[in-house]
Amino acid sequence: MMKLKNIRFGPAGIGIVKDVEETFDYLAGLGLGAAEIPFTYGVYIKEKETAGVVGRAAKKFGIELSIHA
Repeated sequence: MMKLKNIRFGPAGIGIVKDVEETFDYLAGLGLGAAEIPFTYGVYIKEKETAGVVGRAAKKFGIELSIHA
């Protein structure tokens, strides 16, 4: 029997970075477990500190992140 990994669903986009904790709380409340950070038109998370804020919020709410460039 083949064992599959869990599949997580979420939106393409995380909204405004300064509101990321509220956004991830909302997504988790909907039962979603993923989100994509879209860098389609350029990288907008440029500071290591900002990336850390996003990463910590994702971990806190159990959100897996992916990047689309």
